[in-house]
Amino acid sequence: MRVYPTAQRLFPAYILLLFGIPMGSCDSGTILPYWNVPEPSELNDCHAETAWDSATMAEQLVGSWQGVKGVCIAQTGTGGPIVIETSKNPFTFYSDGRLELTDDEGETVMDQWVLDFSATGGSYVRAVVLDWSLGPLLFCDRWMLENGTPTDGCDIYYRKLR
Repeated sequence: MRVYPTAQRLFPAYILLLFGIPMGSCDSGTILPYWNVPEPSELNDCHAETAWDSATMAEQLVGSWQGVKGVCIAQTGTGGPIVIETSKNPFTFYSDGRLELTDDEGETVMDQWVLDFSATGGSYVRAVVLDWSLGPLLFCDRWMLENGTPTDGCDIYYRKLR
């Protein structure tokens, strides 16, 4: 006579399958959840602690970045800020001026980047050929904030991957 497993015997295996595999697939490069990003005022204060010039800002830009969170100011009648989805596609600034972007289809697009530095704030980085730019920019450790509140109402947070 064949003995079939009971639901009680299968339950631990189901739980392991459901929760164990996804947790095991995380690596040390995983982006923190969006609720762990610094507040804009913290980033602003941290950014202000550095004497930025075009060289130090360009040095800070070099590396791979990924969008983590976007927050837009409240629209009339919404009752609070709106958290928006940001592109999770990484992009990389190279020290020789190359810019590597990954589009939504997973294709790599290459361009050149230029830093439009302003000592009074409002520094931007833009692609030479593509219609793509970031700014005004604030930095703190491995965080970059595209501080768009004054212009379009949305702040976009990026985390440096490497």
